Amino acid sequence: MGFEDLTLYRAGGIEGILDASVERALIAMPRPSCIVRPAVIVVRAPCSDLLQLAAADSGVAAIAVVDPGDPRDSGGAGDGGPVDPRIDDVVTPRADIDELVMRGRRALLRKRALVEGPARPQVDIEGVRWREVCVHLSSTEARIAARLLRDPGVVVPDADLRALDHTGIPMTRRALDTHIYRLRRKLQPITCLTIQSVRQRGFRADLLPLH
Repeated sequence: MGFEDLTLYRAGGIEGILDASVERALIAMPRPSCIVRPAVIVVRAPCSDLLQLAAADSGVAAIAVVDPGDPRDSGGAGDGGPVDPRIDDVVTPRADIDELVMRGRRALLRKRALVEGPARPQVDIEGVRWREVCVHLSSTEARIAARLLRDPGVVVPDADLRALDHTGIPMTRRALDTHIYRLRRKLQPITCLTIQSVRQRGFRADLLPLH
């Protein structure tokens, strides 16, 4: 897949930087939960608010707009030099829509190669499998892991996870915390996967780059 249906979003702070024709082609950035993937977020460097999302989600890439010669761009704006390790590519304010699409597709293909395919953790009735590792889980733990891995990088609300108890009765918040604690310990051998707590919202599975 070449990401033909790529969606381009305009983060706050780049108004007046890109050409007007490109500005009209970009969609104003919605709430992170409303992003349509595959997506590219165009930000003004540095812009840390959205970068964690792009770093953790193989379906979202971040492209930063930097001025030519900007010292934050160690590789030269438009030549792929990093501004921040969470940024996938950089462009100058002269970039047009075709360049953004091209760079966005390349970035997403690189990210997908790191975290998807055969190396991506898979959940089955026995637990979570990754490469030669198989971590055995309880039925409730497996349901929680499967739900989190269904949408990596996306926060799953507490209520959704509490409804996954094998009894069919929603578990308490304390019981959910216990399951998450056990999951984290059991999943330590799967080094590309972490489960993050998002305060007052829920939990998120992050797939880390493989080296």
